[in-house]
Order: sequence, then structure tokens, then C-alpha cells
Amino acid sequence: MLRYTIRRLIGALPTLLLASMLVFLMSHLAPGDPASQILGSYATPAELEQARQEMGLNDPLPVQYVRWLAKAATGDLGTSINWNMPVSDMILERLPRTAGLAVLALAFSILMGVPLGILAGVKQNRPADRAAMVASLLGLSVPDFVVGLLLVIVFTVNLGLLPSVGYVDFGTDPAQWAMHLIMPAFALGYLMTAVTARMTRASMIENLGQEFVLSARAKGLTETRVVGLHVLKAALIPVVTVVGINLGSVFRGAVVIESIFAIPGIGGLMIGAIDARDYPVIQGCLLASVTIYIGINLVVDLTYALLDPRIRYK
Repeated sequence: MLRYTIRRLIGALPTLLLASMLVFLMSHLAPGDPASQILGSYATPAELEQARQEMGLNDPLPVQYVRWLAKAATGDLGTSINWNMPVSDMILERLPRTAGLAVLALAFSILMGVPLGILAGVKQNRPADRAAMVASLLGLSVPDFVVGLLLVIVFTVNLGLLPSVGYVDFGTDPAQWAMHLIMPAFALGYLMTAVTARMTRASMIENLGQEFVLSARAKGLTETRVVGLHVLKAALIPVVTVVGINLGSVFRGAVVIESIFAIPGIGGLMIGAIDARDYPVIQGCLLASVTIYIGINLVVDLTYALLDPRIRYK
């Protein structure tokens, strides 16, 4: 397992390097001039040229990229143009808020999607299966921001039960933290629930037809033990992959959901930086998101190898 872990870690490095190149190039291809952003519209051409020289913007792009990457590797993502703060500190301050939202959304998707998929798989082609598949189809069809707006209309405007905007730190008031995140987490996890349920159902149906299940039934085991002990363990292996992919996609969806519910996370920071043409913050947010996504996929691969030892030797 140690050799497999080291092999996967080394394999992730080229991906991370390529992603960092794309992040750097995309931010430099975007319209706008960082020197103008700092000095304002009244700066003279000489002042702009001096600022570009001091910021290293006149150097060739490969030189700028290597310099930026070397600093990023030490945790220095530069200084925000608009807020004049270290980008690393800004990201670290907001990352726990987005991470909390992502974990809650993922918990929703697992707690609802896996039982729904098991029920649909065991009751294949019966009314319970059809109802579960209709519910998952709705989840795949309705965008997360529509679900979020519907939740606000029902639970805030009509029932007055939950706050529609804002955020409270977990350490300040755990109950208020949950009250503020429950609707955004559900809106974000709704699509993931549908994907998880469909994958669990397909995996359950596939494994229910395997020979080891027939053998277990022939030994006289109850259907509950056959499904709970034998089928479920094998069926959950591909579900782990889907859960990992879902968690990575949460950070993309969080950009929209955080804007709707006014949560000051990474998504809100990135949108504010794009509006203000704050390139160091845009680069930092993108690099952090890509690194997290690659890290999650690495953890999924290792978990997959733990559940199915054959993976380590392929």
C-alpha cells in the first residue's frame, strides 16, 4: 500500500504542474492591466511603465511563471491589488467556510443518495424503484441555484424558519452555523444525491446477480444479511469514486450558491476578485481549488485501493 501511495503521489505532480500553468496563462490572457488597477486611471504612462517594471510584468511569461510558482510552492501567493492583503491569508480565512458547506452538502448526498440507491436496487422495477429514479431524475434536471431560490421562498419567505443570507462561524454559535448552512448545503448536495443514488442502484443490481450472492442465498442466509454483508460492501466501491468526484465538483458549485446565500467563502472571494480584476487573488483561488480537487481525487484513489486490493497491483 505504501508503494502504491508513493506512486500515486508522484503521478499527481505532473497534473498539478500542468494545472498551475493553465491557471497562470488564463489569468494573464484576461483583459486588464494590474499596473493600471493599482495606480488608477490618472496615472501617467511613465508611472505605469515603472510599476510594470517593478512588478516584473515586462519579463517573458516563462520567467514570470517560474517566479510565481516558486513563491506559490512556499505558500506565498502574492498580495491582493484591491485589499492590499496577502492572498494566502485571505484564502485561509475563507476556506473553512467553503469546506464546511462542502462537507454538509456531501453528507446530505450520502445520507440520502446511498439508501435511495439501495432501495431502488433491491426493489428493481417495482414502484419504490420507479419513485426513486423519478426523484433522482428531478435532481439531475433542476439546477442548484433554482433549488436554492425555491428553498428561500418556502423556508424563509413563507415559513420564516431559516435565514436566507449570511454566515455565522461554527465557533461562535454552532446552532446558528447550521441554521445558515442547511439550505445552501441542501441546494448544493441535491444534484450529488441524484448521481449517488443512480450509481448505487446500478452497482447494487450488478452485484445482486453475481455468483457469490447465489452461493450466500443457497447457504440459507437471510436476504438482509446477503444484502447488508455481501452485496453492499462490493456495491459501494464504485460509489466511493462518485462521492470523490462529487466533492470536487462542490467547489465549482459553491461559487453560485455562496453568491445566492451571501456566504463569504472562496466562491464569493473569487467573484469579487474577477469583478475587480484582482489577478493575484484570482490566481490564488484557482490554484487552491485545483490543488484541493487533485488532493480529493488522490484520497479517492487510495480509498479505492483499500476497498479493492487488486487495484494496487494493476
